[in-house]
Amino acid sequence: MIEKLRSNGARVVISGEPLDKDKSFMAHLYTKHLAIVVNRVAKVESLTIQISFTGLKGIHVVVPKLFSGNRLRAMQCGLLLTDGSIDKKGYPEMGTHQLWQAIAWLIAWPGKNSVRIHGLGSMIM
Repeated sequence: MIEKLRSNGARVVISGEPLDKDKSFMAHLYTKHLAIVVNRVAKVESLTIQISFTGLKGIHVVVPKLFSGNRLRAMQCGLLLTDGSIDKKGYPEMGTHQLWQAIAWLIAWPGKNSVRIHGLGSMIM
């Protein structure tokens, strides 16, 4: 990242007043496969940082069958009714911001699953 900044391989956009805590500011940093957004609301002591990956293809995860019968079916139906959907090819899919949901999804659909991390965020005080 530092090399990208030094060689103009990254684009940085800053709006607002980063040095004045009484005013809001936002900073965006873009590279080929990464975007970082830093946000501070006026008169608030914390920063919000959002990191997004772009151009990732994902991986395949193989999960053993841990449940069977009605329990497995109930887990699948519950996840589909809340956060899941069926894609154009007829396969179940889900987008989530919660790690526990991603793990529950993998357990509910044992076998080979495609996983892609789109982004992650954190709050820094």
